[in-house]
Amino acid sequence: DRIKCKKRFDLNRGVVYAINYALSKRKKDQYFIHIDCDVYIKTKDWITQFMKVMNTFPEIGLLGVARDTLFQEKNISPKIVTKDGISYYQYHSVIGSCICLRPELFDYIGYFNEETCWADVDTSLRINRFTPYKTGFIQSIEIEQTQYVRCEQCMLKKQCTVLKKSMTCLDIHKSRHKHGEFAKKFR
Repeated sequence: DRIKCKKRFDLNRGVVYAINYALSKRKKDQYFIHIDCDVYIKTKDWITQFMKVMNTFPEIGLLGVARDTLFQEKNISPKIVTKDGISYYQYHSVIGSCICLRPELFDYIGYFNEETCWADVDTSLRINRFTPYKTGFIQSIEIEQTQYVRCEQCMLKKQCTVLKKSMTCLDIHKSRHKHGEFAKKFR
């Protein structure tokens, strides 16, 4: 009963199309939270944590959650901003695995751009360059974003039909996922 909108498209139009569809269904004054399907949120009051930071820092337009290894992996050293015991990492490019966007932001930038290869990065850049808002990461929400599960650990291994063909789910995903090739070709 918590799910207000469930839509199956006639064909796979991509994740950005689906996000924009959901955005078009929200009320104008609603914050928008997007969570990728591979994200597990460990923090129980995570929406409250988002709102605390958003309310404390009205200059934030987009607030993302970073898995604990992201800053080390990307060699990122963001600036920490603190006020009244609440803080966030100010950073110019937010990866969109789990994000919260301020409703007023859409009056400036519209929705996510379906023509770019990385819509989250494009959105971050548009926010920081063309609006009075900033982007950053919240540090009080903990997520897990497992990108790979070995077949022995899979909960569906007894029903798996892929293993019989000497493949794994990741093999299938890699063979069909063309985002990297598209991004390289079209920049």
